[in-house]
Amino acid sequence: MIDIKTGVISAVDEENGLVRVNFPDRSNKESKFIPLLVPYSYSHSKNYMPAEGQPVYVLNFLNADGDGVVLGCPMTGQSSKSEVKTNFSDGGYYKYDTSTGELTLSPVSKLIINGDVEITGSVEAKKINVSESVTLNNIPYIHP
Repeated sequence: MIDIKTGVISAVDEENGLVRVNFPDRSNKESKFIPLLVPYSYSHSKNYMPAEGQPVYVLNFLNADGDGVVLGCPMTGQSSKSEVKTNFSDGGYYKYDTSTGELTLSPVSKLIINGDVEITGSVEAKKINVSESVTLNNIPYIHP
């Protein structure tokens, strides 16, 4: 038998990807360390750890003593049918708007790309600092 409970993260084991959950509506009973259900698979993964105090939904296996899995957490913030957005605790986010085809990374202090970059379309640069040479349209530009 299974039961779905709401609780609050009370402890985090980042190294093993486990959390302990407190259930205030059940006399503050606390689970043992249980895993998080994350999207994708072993070959394609999205890894993240919730913070202590974060509300979560837990699928609890009633036949076992405290066994279960964290299904996820309630959605926070505004949502949109045309927007996929991931928010980070430092205020950073990335979003993709399917109605405009626009991908936004913000705030980004440094973007690291390991690989080739191909841009088809226009590029607008607000601020450029060049420490080496840059070639545009096969015309070398050497920064003074």
